[in-house]
Amino acid sequence: MRVNLLYKDRNFERIEIGEIEENLIKDLGLDIIVNEMSKGDELTKEIVIQTLIQPLKEKDKIVYRQEIAKDALANISLFKRLNKLADDVIESKKKSMFWMMNKKPSGVLFSNVRMMEVLIEHLLELKKIFENPGNIASEGLKTLIENTRKILTQDYIDQLKNLLKILEFKEIIVFSTKLGHANRLSDFVLRFKEEKSAFLKFFSKDRGHSFTIDERDQAGFRALSEIKDKALIDTAKLVHTATMSVLKFFEILKEETSFYIAINNLYETIQNKGYWSCFPNINDDFARRNAEDLYDLSLMFVTNDKIVPNSLNQKGELATFIVGANQGGKTTFLRSLGIAQIMFQAGLFVPAKSFSSHTCSGIFTHFKKEEDIHLESGKLDDELKRMDEIVKRVKPYSIILLNESFASTNEQEGSEIATQILKAFKENSIETFYVTHMYTLAKAFLNLENVRYLVVKVDSDGKRTFKVEPGKPQSTSFGKDLFYKVFGNTN
Repeated sequence: MRVNLLYKDRNFERIEIGEIEENLIKDLGLDIIVNEMSKGDELTKEIVIQTLIQPLKEKDKIVYRQEIAKDALANISLFKRLNKLADDVIESKKKSMFWMMNKKPSGVLFSNVRMMEVLIEHLLELKKIFENPGNIASEGLKTLIENTRKILTQDYIDQLKNLLKILEFKEIIVFSTKLGHANRLSDFVLRFKEEKSAFLKFFSKDRGHSFTIDERDQAGFRALSEIKDKALIDTAKLVHTATMSVLKFFEILKEETSFYIAINNLYETIQNKGYWSCFPNINDDFARRNAEDLYDLSLMFVTNDKIVPNSLNQKGELATFIVGANQGGKTTFLRSLGIAQIMFQAGLFVPAKSFSSHTCSGIFTHFKKEEDIHLESGKLDDELKRMDEIVKRVKPYSIILLNESFASTNEQEGSEIATQILKAFKENSIETFYVTHMYTLAKAFLNLENVRYLVVKVDSDGKRTFKVEPGKPQSTSFGKDLFYKVFGNTN
């Protein structure tokens, strides 16, 4: 049996988390979101992070996971029961570890037979859970339920129990062997003991041969034990493989149901805080994205103030500059977009009333950071190094979110560096969203195709609305209103 609740054609797998992934998590505040989803459970936290940083790129795979996520939100008790059952199996394995450490074939066979007997009871519980699973609509969950019912028939369970009873070998082990080179035993084949009636036993001419080892003959007992292990080794390996396969099934079931329970945790929190979410639609055209009332999900967990949402209507622009007043919500908007794209490509709902987007081949962030505390490099050197790592990984149809990148040097130099990089990205069908105060940079793209500008809306008195809307870059950096905010208007 296979679980396949995250992927239709394979099980969940972990990847190495490198600097690019760590920056993505930190820049977008994904760690804040993941902590809320996992509720302090380290395994769940790991599974959620691993799933978020491995974006799905095909429409059918996203829809497959979306449908299971919808089932989870509608039938969370089912997922919790499955998760609890898998947890019980894992605990049973931990309690049996002492026996499982025996490396001799006879010990391996004994411990795995005992473990399999325990697992049968858990398999029966799994079958019982699936007798009345509720209203299920997703292909993935339906397939898991149908396969479980098909395999775990009563006849199959009875045969498995009988086989395990035979493999206990409480009285005698029967096997055939041959004499090989130097009269060594070879070609061991384990045999089932044939039970004869008392009548046949009495009249049987072939009474066989036997020998008895003296109770003080330790060498004889060791030799007999070695023969026994050689006879059992193939069977022990087979039973061990079967046991590990069932255990692996439950371990994967634990991981994958944990992910959907985490989704439900997040959904309930969003509802309780009075916000909204939706399952997004998938566009076929690159750089076409629409969002209604999109908000920064990570900000929701760190502020008591009501978050101002924004809408977006992207029509194929490859380079988008987000400009305007300081502290006007540019970075917040950038994060909201990045979080939504990641959640969308993880098969989740997104923090918006409606959302549609294309899939990206990769999602990257390049945010300004503090000075290197180890003094190994300056800010600009660090920015260039991080950009170099992104360039090594980025592919056409990726998206890169840049926040005040290359602002650590003067505007002329920073604008020149950014201009060359952005033009190269644009020429290679790489989508960029760039929060910047560098007017020289923004101005350099004014007359190019597939370029758009989003501007922070500010009231006439300088009050921030935290709304981002289409506009044109302005040469002012709004330093004057910041001065008045700090020192007051002296007029």
